Amino acid sequence: MLITVVVVWQPSVGGVHLRSLNRLAGTGIGAAWSYLLLGLTYGINGGSWDDTAQKWIVAGGLTAVWAGLCAANGLRYPTWTYGWLVAGLTVPLLTLAALRAPNQASVWADVGFRFVNVTIGIAIVWLVAVTVFPVSSLYVAKANYADVLGNMAAFIRVLPQHVSRYL
Repeated sequence: MLITVVVVWQPSVGGVHLRSLNRLAGTGIGAAWSYLLLGLTYGINGGSWDDTAQKWIVAGGLTAVWAGLCAANGLRYPTWTYGWLVAGLTVPLLTLAALRAPNQASVWADVGFRFVNVTIGIAIVWLVAVTVFPVSSLYVAKANYADVLGNMAAFIRVLPQHVSRYL
């Protein structure tokens, strides 16, 4: 949860919302693919959670296909690149831990726990961003624009003094 808060935090409310939405969507899509991947692996392994080579080959192949899809979609949809990055990292993180799990029940609990953990972290960031530090990008842009204009005006005021030395 703490990592979600640190990663999602942005200097403006709009940035927080976009980054949070990307992380939530990426985690949700990654968790759903993990459910599907683990279910397929379990089924192909004969309905058994025994540690066989077949289990690792199927899971590794499906994870590689997923990583390729996430990379392609991240390049195709630049606004959602972070979401696809999170989705691509969520699957191996959950799958590798789940494949080493002693029983199937703990696998589904781990996948659900990650999604709930990220969701709680995002809710905390949204709450703080909207109530404690409600800074919009428009306010920051106006302040920066006013600062630039002030610096330009100061430069123009002292410019004749510097130019007159060389004339």
